Amino acid sequence: MTLKRADAGGRPVPVRRPPARLPRPGSGVSSHAPADPTRRPVPGRRPAVALCPLALLPWLLVPVLAQGPVIVPEEELPRIVPTGFYYEGQVAPTQMRNAAAVRIRDRKHVIATLVDNSGYASEIRAKIEGFWATDVPVRLGGRSLEVGVYPFGVTAEGVLNVYDLAGTLRFSVKTVRDASLRNPRPLAMVIADDGVRFYRGRNYVLVGFR
Repeated sequence: MTLKRADAGGRPVPVRRPPARLPRPGSGVSSHAPADPTRRPVPGRRPAVALCPLALLPWLLVPVLAQGPVIVPEEELPRIVPTGFYYEGQVAPTQMRNAAAVRIRDRKHVIATLVDNSGYASEIRAKIEGFWATDVPVRLGGRSLEVGVYPFGVTAEGVLNVYDLAGTLRFSVKTVRDASLRNPRPLAMVIADDGVRFYRGRNYVLVGFR
């Protein structure tokens, strides 16, 4: 921009204003002009920023929703497996070393355990050796089992019998013998290629979740 000033004789003399000096890089001085407080924000920009977390929410939920059943570690079993089960007028103590559980989701489990049935009559000991406790409806060997607690026993022929707490037989299913299983435990639940397996020794049935 060119300015004018008068000399000693009163004649105008052109004067050039020196160019504005930009701050050197790294000086810490901003080259931007101060914000205009009267300037209105561009419509639509702020909602776009606010919606970004919402747009990412489905991607964050996918790993949670896709997670399937998991075997509960042994050290956690005492927190979720009951110490005993009531049946026929008395409590059968849980064999915690022969207990297993599957976590379906937070605070939802399927529990199976053997019990000490030595205090029962011989006819009860012959058919009841453990208990199922489930927080969700399941399919056991293809048969439906609703939420609840169920006594069970596996015969020498490999038949799994499931009863209600009144001692009435709910259903019987034939187990599959796994001859390739190494070091079978008296009771276990294992996640295999075909799903969750409930093992009684070398015999197992598949557990499905509805």
